[in-house]
Amino acid sequence: MNTDTRRALATSFARLLLAATLYTAGAIAYGGAAAPSVLVVAAATTMVALTLWATRRPVERAATRIALGHRAQTYQAVHDLLRQMASTVAVDEVVPRLAEAAGRAVGGPSAQVRVWMPHGEQWTQSWPADAADDGTSVRVGVQHRGADVGEIAVQVDPLQTSSFDRRLLTDLAGPAGIALSTVRLTHDLRRRQAELAGLSHDLTTSRNRLLTARRDEQARVRRQVDQEVVRHIESAVALVDAADLPTASRASAEALHALRLIARGIFPPRLADSGLAAALDGWLERADLDARIEIDPGPVLTVPAQICLYFCAVTALGALIPAQPHSLRVRLTTTGDQAVLTVTGAHTEPIPDAVRTMIRDRIEAYDGSATFEDGTVRAVIPLQERP
Repeated sequence: MNTDTRRALATSFARLLLAATLYTAGAIAYGGAAAPSVLVVAAATTMVALTLWATRRPVERAATRIALGHRAQTYQAVHDLLRQMASTVAVDEVVPRLAEAAGRAVGGPSAQVRVWMPHGEQWTQSWPADAADDGTSVRVGVQHRGADVGEIAVQVDPLQTSSFDRRLLTDLAGPAGIALSTVRLTHDLRRRQAELAGLSHDLTTSRNRLLTARRDEQARVRRQVDQEVVRHIESAVALVDAADLPTASRASAEALHALRLIARGIFPPRLADSGLAAALDGWLERADLDARIEIDPGPVLTVPAQICLYFCAVTALGALIPAQPHSLRVRLTTTGDQAVLTVTGAHTEPIPDAVRTMIRDRIEAYDGSATFEDGTVRAVIPLQERP
């Protein structure tokens, strides 16, 4: 007969004995020869029920002492802990208190409770806190809805462990399943919350960098327009006022040419008209650089993907310009559902952090990744455009 059955029978017997005592006392107090009326019986039954309800806790404790003898106090402590775990015990206290309850229940010098976390990790709490598992322990698995969620281990000699101690650990492991499952879920949610908080911080930082880069780029374009376009326009206006129309026309043409060069730096028309290779050739020609461009035939990249890779390539080339002549190389390959851009140059200096940040932000905005080594930039983006 297991512990719960003995305890339930003892409780039922104690309540039956109390009820019989109350009814007997009532019958003696009534003292009449005639049968009591229905009203008297109903009143007596109500009084007995109220008395049983009011004394349920003391009766349960007395039944536990009757059923378990000298182990009653230990069993009651374990039972109280299980009741508290379902309501009042904080999640962070569940596992340490469970380890302490298991150790004290069996009389072992130490105990451990292990929780199998969702991603294969193991979280262990010991009682006492500095106790270590010496290998000689009684272990009981803990399950929740048929799935293993952990185990309880008490450092006692298995050969000297009584059947009562094993039943007590089993009784403890049963209701502990939902508690350990709650602990697993809570820790997993905390891990996800930390990951989301880190991702949110990274996104905010990246957004701030992009906004700063946008303002800086706008200021650069304004300065470039003021320096390279406005002066030609002012010269053309002055020549028109002086009635020198042929020279004014040439100044206007120079202003338009300078403006087109600036516009190509913002978005090169050749990228949309002729593709990535032609756009990179145009940039290298304007920068007076020589580089080898290798683009493997494969799936046609979307325009947003080409824009992303183009600006990453020219940013990397700009950082690798001090490389040895003819060492610059741009290679684009497709593997599976990814496009891989590699820009290399015989450059001994590390790529500046500002350049790394600009490339990484642009690539990660396209759900890709970027890695950097001395003289090499490698960017990977998905072939399919984000929805």
